[in-house]
Amino acid sequence: MRNIVKTLMVAAIALPGASVLAQDVDTAPDAPAAEAPANASGMTAEQKAAYDAWTPQGRAAYDSLGAEEQTYFWTLADNRKEAFLRLAPDSRSALMSVPESQREAAWQQFESRAEALDAPPSDSGETPDAN
Repeated sequence: MRNIVKTLMVAAIALPGASVLAQDVDTAPDAPAAEAPANASGMTAEQKAAYDAWTPQGRAAYDSLGAEEQTYFWTLADNRKEAFLRLAPDSRSALMSVPESQREAAWQQFESRAEALDAPPSDSGETPDAN
């Protein structure tokens, strides 16, 4: 699991600032996983509408996912969807290979470390020791 978290951390650091899932419409909460697909793509009508609103890069990233990864993608919160699409294929495979309970723990650890990286440096007034 440490390797997965490390991989997610490296992916987060390498992420460009632009969102591949930029949308012009508000999105509702994720559709339940048990909801039946509404079209041949395997997406519900709500998922298809969200997909259609993404940038071409976002759609290409989603289209490159395997069927299991696409199904998992729709179970994620929006911020996790973005991160999942930006992972390298081997990193996504590694995440998918662990049990769901460990995936959640990996995501939580990733998010707490990402927050720490984004936190402004402390303003203690001390300078690092040069020794």
